[in-house]
Amino acid sequence: MALLGACLFATACGKDKETILVQEQQTADQVYYFSGHIYDGLTGQRLTGYSLDLQFRDKKLSAQVDAEGRYFVGPLPYFQDYTVRVKADGYRSFLSHNAGITLDWNHESFLVHEHAPEKGFYYNAFLYPDDLVAPATQVFVTTWDTEKRPSGTVRFTPTNVPAMLDYLPAVNGQIWNNADDLQLRTVTKTVTDGVATIEAGELGFGVHYDVMVYGAAGYAPGIAGFLAGIDDYVTVVLDPLDAAGLELVYNSITTGIPAPNGEIVLAFNQPIEFDPLHTAAEYAKYVDDTLSIDSWDENGNGKWNELKNASRGTAVQIKGNLLILRWNPQEALATVDDNDPIYSVTYGALDSVLVRPAGGKYWERASIGMLVGTTSLTVNLR
Repeated sequence: MALLGACLFATACGKDKETILVQEQQTADQVYYFSGHIYDGLTGQRLTGYSLDLQFRDKKLSAQVDAEGRYFVGPLPYFQDYTVRVKADGYRSFLSHNAGITLDWNHESFLVHEHAPEKGFYYNAFLYPDDLVAPATQVFVTTWDTEKRPSGTVRFTPTNVPAMLDYLPAVNGQIWNNADDLQLRTVTKTVTDGVATIEAGELGFGVHYDVMVYGAAGYAPGIAGFLAGIDDYVTVVLDPLDAAGLELVYNSITTGIPAPNGEIVLAFNQPIEFDPLHTAAEYAKYVDDTLSIDSWDENGNGKWNELKNASRGTAVQIKGNLLILRWNPQEALATVDDNDPIYSVTYGALDSVLVRPAGGKYWERASIGMLVGTTSLTVNLR
């Protein structure tokens, strides 16, 4: 090794291809050894009376376990997927399946210690007594936009995250997961008014579960983690589904056809309602106060069509996905000259009329002015 190290650093060792050849010769038989401890997942105590096997291809290597419970096993060649089996009386079966370790070198590095023919890794594992029963637990489902508790379905799926990961030391998260835990059944329950109950023994003690709540009307699925037998309960918070925003899909003015009754019809991509920030009557008053007409004294008799200074009876009405603006000349006019034509009616203050999708939330509201792109609309009567 000393000679090889000197060769790597000496310029006399030759060209790059020769250096690469030396590296390949050095790493061609790189092997790996494992050591560590096995713990009781409930108490956190080290176990001593266990056996551990390292299995790959057609090989099975038995680990040495000392009096303090430290194991040592190897060598494992590179590029070999492997299984670690741990057996201990009174504990659940343990099998950990792992991808092979790749060669640890590159053409740009000449450091001998990075290409050592032997490497050691420290790994821990956790076993759980086979007579442990996970207690009953509850799932609480909430939302952040309403106090009403949703109903739906919750699913517990076992996953490879060791329950004691946060409680005991490990080297860079080097903990063998128990693949046998993944064979435990998935548990599905109905959520009613935000609550579901898991009975005692339905989950595996010490097993980490991915918890998903789905099927709640108007809400996206929510997820959380749960350590059976360790966590008392699990809470899942659901987010509302992203609703389609309001869009104007029809404006009767754009047809160019006069409306003798002065009516404007606006259609949207979904049913709408007035935003409850104000009443329907208040929205109508905003428009009514700004109503104007295009008319003058054409016959020169000194009399013309003139709007009242008080309420003019303007209607702002919602029917499904339609918003209708309509005036009533009998209520709107203080003076009338039938010989003076009224050419158009203008409805203003549309930026003060707020609507939202029917049953929608406050953050979905929009003004009619924003949706039509103007604060006023003029309709020709002739």
